[in-house]
Amino acid sequence: MEAKLKKELGTSMLKSTGHSGGGCISQGQSYDTDTGRVFVKINHKSESSPTSANFT
Repeated sequence: MEAKLKKELGTSMLKSTGHSGGGCISQGQSYDTDTGRVFVKINHKSESSPTSANFT
């Protein structure tokens, strides 16, 4: 998954910050990149659809 994130974000550096969260529907993980921090929200259900990115 990290290789796909690097490609989609256009970054060469992607490091997990250790900040994560989860609920009954989605899970999330923060990453540091060469352009700042991003939070990735993941829904493993097959009927899920892509949502907008949240860049902080």
